[in-house]
Amino acid sequence: MINLLILQQVRLNFKFDFMLAKRIPFLFFLLFFPLFQADAASLDITEDAVWGENQIIDGRVTIGSEATLIVESGVQIEFKRGGNLRVYGRLEVEGEEDSPVIFFREKHISEEPAWMYYFLFGAGSDSVIKNAVVKEAGGYSESGSWMPGMKIQGDLEIYDSLITQNYWPLQVRNAGTLKIRNSDIYANHTTYGVEVVGNSAAADIVNNYWGDDSGPFHLSANNSGKGEKIKGINLEFVPWTERGKKPIILIPGFGESLNLGKFFKEQEGSWWLFPFGKSTAALKNVFKNSGYEEDKNLFVSFYDWRQPFFQSAAGYLKPIINLAKEKSGFKEVDLVAFSFGGLVARGYIQGEDFGFDVGNLITLGTPHQGVSKIYTLAEGGRIPDGWSPLLYAYLWYKQLQAGQSVLDYIQDHLPSVYEIMPTYDFLENSGSLVDHQTMFFSNSALIGLNNGIEKLKNRSEAFFIGGRGHLTLDKIPIRPHTPADGEFWQDGVPDPREPVSDNLEGDTTVLAKSSTWEMEGIRNLLIEARHGDLPWESRAEIENFLKIELETSSQNFELEKDYLIFCFASPLTLEIKNSEGSKISRELNEIQNSYFYEDDPLGEKMVLIADPDIEYSVKIDGLAESNYRILAILKEENRSIISAEVTGEIGLGENINYGVNITRSGNEGLEPKVEIYKKISSDYKAIAGEVVTFYEENFLKSWSARQEILEGVIAGYNFSKRGQTEEEKSAVEALKGKIRELEAENFIDSAKAKLLLEALGDFS
Repeated sequence: MINLLILQQVRLNFKFDFMLAKRIPFLFFLLFFPLFQADAASLDITEDAVWGENQIIDGRVTIGSEATLIVESGVQIEFKRGGNLRVYGRLEVEGEEDSPVIFFREKHISEEPAWMYYFLFGAGSDSVIKNAVVKEAGGYSESGSWMPGMKIQGDLEIYDSLITQNYWPLQVRNAGTLKIRNSDIYANHTTYGVEVVGNSAAADIVNNYWGDDSGPFHLSANNSGKGEKIKGINLEFVPWTERGKKPIILIPGFGESLNLGKFFKEQEGSWWLFPFGKSTAALKNVFKNSGYEEDKNLFVSFYDWRQPFFQSAAGYLKPIINLAKEKSGFKEVDLVAFSFGGLVARGYIQGEDFGFDVGNLITLGTPHQGVSKIYTLAEGGRIPDGWSPLLYAYLWYKQLQAGQSVLDYIQDHLPSVYEIMPTYDFLENSGSLVDHQTMFFSNSALIGLNNGIEKLKNRSEAFFIGGRGHLTLDKIPIRPHTPADGEFWQDGVPDPREPVSDNLEGDTTVLAKSSTWEMEGIRNLLIEARHGDLPWESRAEIENFLKIELETSSQNFELEKDYLIFCFASPLTLEIKNSEGSKISRELNEIQNSYFYEDDPLGEKMVLIADPDIEYSVKIDGLAESNYRILAILKEENRSIISAEVTGEIGLGENINYGVNITRSGNEGLEPKVEIYKKISSDYKAIAGEVVTFYEENFLKSWSARQEILEGVIAGYNFSKRGQTEEEKSAVEALKGKIRELEAENFIDSAKAKLLLEALGDFS
């Protein structure tokens, strides 16, 4: 009997080719999900058989005493209510390391399940299980009595398998024997991981991992063990495997990870994690401070957040999961995902390539039902307040390269933006809410993912943490789109144009109704926190849910709230110097808590500086004849992005200097500000030219003041030509004194005097 998986109809919007292109991958995701499963209901296997495709067992399947059933690698066997497998002959499970055989059922709905599935290995049976995952077996039978997940009365060998989240997984009784090697038995519920009943039964279970390096808990033989409980005599479990901590994979939020080579040239490059604030980088430090080691049991799954979440799940998350299993020796991992990263995690767990290798998923501020504030970016091309500054920088770079408007570029190259459009009604037209499914940019990808959320709770333990107590955008009043609006605001123009946050049940970005999900089998929690702070503020909840020990003291970390980003889009070298003279460049970094990123000397560059100074000097040297652009972004805690930009032309070997003034809010109530101004070149001829210009533009108030400064410049120049260094220094100091004197007498504008003094400072 063949069961066809009924595909839920997905509404497609064909209004623009780019939107169709955006959705095509999601259609493949649906269409190529396994469509055929065999239904093994009340089946007696009396001769040798092979299962090479997925199975659903909803009755009793019996392997007769003369028969062998072979289950091939990669097969998934799902048990429905009343399903069980009884072995009187031989069961051979032939999973492979990267393609295990999976045994599972729908997860329990209440604390104690009303039904269970089980294996019975009868007397005289002889079976072997290799590379398998066994979950959700055992528990209450229909009559209310307890039944182990595997009741062993014959001979059973298990190798390289994962046995977890079962109720009372393994019991050996009568004359049965059990042998387990190189397997993981942990996180099972109630009673014992392995129980040997009576004097005739025996279990050889050495060299396995029991959930803790202290080994399993055995009342007499290892009562200090913190791992799985085991019980019985004729039970050998020493030595056990010590494996360290179960691997944690952190999945950053939208715009938290960047790869200059990948994002700007579509080439291989190095990934890095945005280092400031209380988000993923801060949480990573918590794990490191708690004894986790990078590339051993702590990993970051970087991904291309421009692309659809299921594409990132397959191309980025799955390989990291495989790497984590390889490096740690564990057969499953736990995922902690921030914001958009939670959709990437769900894309893997709910997808066809899921390997039943995620034990726990924690999402932090994930927009499971979208984000209202993304509307201004998706339909208006304007980055929402409080969004990632790296997205701001990225669009600044790419708009130059692509020669497109921001909105055109987003529609062509950032399909992920449209995957976080709300799947709740949020546009309000004349007091009535617009059905989100009728919108021009309806979010079919997220609707499809949420229609399959049952898979999430059946395949992993899920914990959704959201923020509350901060004004968050919910409803957006609109007026209808008109031809005058052009390509903008296809679903309606915000009125006012800058939507006002209106709901305290959110974290400034994601509403509580989106970051949590009311469904039995998914745990939810709301805490008082802003969106970007959720990873840091959730550390105690993460510790409790994962049953691990974390160093959660806030005194162990410096959490930078304000930072400055410099972006350079041109072939040049650069050096940035703060007011104390400390420098950062490709070769040197003297500025505390600063970072220099570059994948190609001729390509884009980025410099990040925490707790910025009030003044910087920026020196650039041309590596080719080209135009250049410099962007400076100031981001203060809970404030919008403040930026300034300069452009110009630079020649091969030419040197240009800029000054940057930073005004921070501080305690004086000042408005933050960034100013970039071109500095006078430290060249006598350039300085003389600027003096003449200052006089012509009335920044020098008299001809005599002009001449006095020029005479000083000429004196320094003449000493320099003759190589008279000491005399040159004396002449420069005298000239600087004259400039200060003229400034005091109001013969020269103070700002221009400062520029001249800065230029002359490089001679001393």
